[in-house]
Amino acid sequence: MAYQTLKRKGEQYAASDQETYESEVAKANFKMDILTERASQHYKNSLEKFQQLDNLLMNHPLLQVLKDKNKAH
Repeated sequence: MAYQTLKRKGEQYAASDQETYESEVAKANFKMDILTERASQHYKNSLEKFQQLDNLLMNHPLLQVLKDKNKAH
């Protein structure tokens, strides 16, 4: 369930349903924490992969011509 749906349901729950609501919110928060952690890990990995690719390109023999042209200017 979406956060807004849970929030709306929470406002409509009777006192007896409060535990159910809190359980649903806890599950949603748990899922959001996992997704946030995964997104953070993907971002970190993408930075590392970009750095590796940049190093590979900067040191590639066929691209040395570009480096030599930049030094001449």
